[in-house]
Amino acid sequence: MVHREGPYSAAWIATAGLPLTTEQTRRIRILAEKYAQQFEAIQARLLEMGKELKTEWLKMRPDRRRIETLQGEVSRLQKQFLEKMSEHHAMALEVLTVEQRVRLEAAEQRYNARHDRIQFRQTRERR
Repeated sequence: MVHREGPYSAAWIATAGLPLTTEQTRRIRILAEKYAQQFEAIQARLLEMGKELKTEWLKMRPDRRRIETLQGEVSRLQKQFLEKMSEHHAMALEVLTVEQRVRLEAAEQRYNARHDRIQFRQTRERR
C-alpha cells in the first residue's frame, strides 16, 4: 500500500481501514516528521552522488577508482536508507494495538495479492 504521505503514515494506515485514536495519529505523525528529515538528507546525498557518478562516467577517461569509490558510497547510503525505513516501520507498528497490526497485515496481504495478479496479467498479455 502506497500513500502520498508514505508507508506507515497515519493516512496510509487509515487507507488500510484501521481507525486510529487521536493519540495514535499524533504519535505516528511525529514519527513521520522525524524520519522524513532523515530520509530527505540521505536522498539528497544519493542524488548528489548520482550526479558525481554520471559526471565521472561521461569523462573522456573516467577514473575507475573514483567510480568504484562513489558506487561504494551509494551502496552505503542505500543500506542506511533501508535501515532507517525499517526502523521507522518498526516504531510505527509499536503505536498500533495487536488487533490493529493483524488488520494491517491482512490489508497488506490483500493489496499484495491484487498487485501480484495485476503484474501476472500484464506479463501474460505481453506474450
